[in-house]
Amino acid sequence: TARLLLKTTAPVASIIPFSLPEVAAAALLGGALARFIDVATDACASVPSWGSPSLDAARAGLATGALALLAGSPAILFWGSAPLKAALLGGERGRLAVLAAAKCAATGACRASPLVGGVFAPSLIVGALGGAAVGSSCAYYSAAACL
Repeated sequence: TARLLLKTTAPVASIIPFSLPEVAAAALLGGALARFIDVATDACASVPSWGSPSLDAARAGLATGALALLAGSPAILFWGSAPLKAALLGGERGRLAVLAAAKCAATGACRASPLVGGVFAPSLIVGALGGAAVGSSCAYYSAAACL
């Protein structure tokens, strides 16, 4: 793909297969999901400690497990790429959005606990789920507009 971009003389807008509304929708959803992670982190950090770092870490694990059960998918736990691939391939846009929101809440719970970790890998999962939701929505509405 990089070679194609470097060798072509076409304007960049003609190479990118997305329209401005689709890119804007993806950017707005990405910003909203990032903000949701911060809100979830603040909400979980405001809960009183259970007395020890180990119990606080267990609380984060309990919250994450409960969110996975409520969402109905292990994709938010990231036990390797198989559950995530299954969610992306067989997901409807509403379900993908629910999984992205559940992953944001689980990430917030873990960030507020003494667990060691970051937000890079969760951001990849949230981006994949949110992007798939926006992509399927754009495809649905683009197809509906052509009818």
